[in-house]
Amino acid sequence: MPRYQIASREVSGNPSPGETITVSLVLTPIEPTYTITIPTTVPTTFPPIGGGIGYFHIVTYPPDASITFDSRLEGASPVTVEVSTTGSP
Repeated sequence: MPRYQIASREVSGNPSPGETITVSLVLTPIEPTYTITIPTTVPTTFPPIGGGIGYFHIVTYPPDASITFDSRLEGASPVTVEVSTTGSP
């Protein structure tokens, strides 16, 4: 499996209650022999909507990147992270 540079993106604010914000990152390979193809569509499957809770749907290209959100390992991308709509992301 190729290695990629660490990537991050800051998002200001939280989603509204029931809202899902999609955050996409394009990963850069450490070794330039790999080609990344970016799909023209972004996945749109999200968890059920609830009150007071919003979501960040994190997608990387290529997929399966290890996702850390708020210093907590969330798993491999794509991943949806549940957040409070009133706290800081």
